[in-house]
Amino acid sequence: MSSPLERPAVRYGMGFTSAAILAFVAFAFLDGTVRWLVLGMAVLEVAVVPRFLEFTANREA
Repeated sequence: MSSPLERPAVRYGMGFTSAAILAFVAFAFLDGTVRWLVLGMAVLEVAVVPRFLEFTANREA
């Protein structure tokens, strides 16, 4: 059976959505160094989450 995680649009969409939420929280509620740390986490979300989800989709039996 096909998994939604096999579609690249879903994987990248999840990464961008979570990064957008982190960026919103960073700009709306945080300042200083903590803001930059959370924005760095958002960049990592965009870069890492799609690859992790692709690995997970390929490991399912």
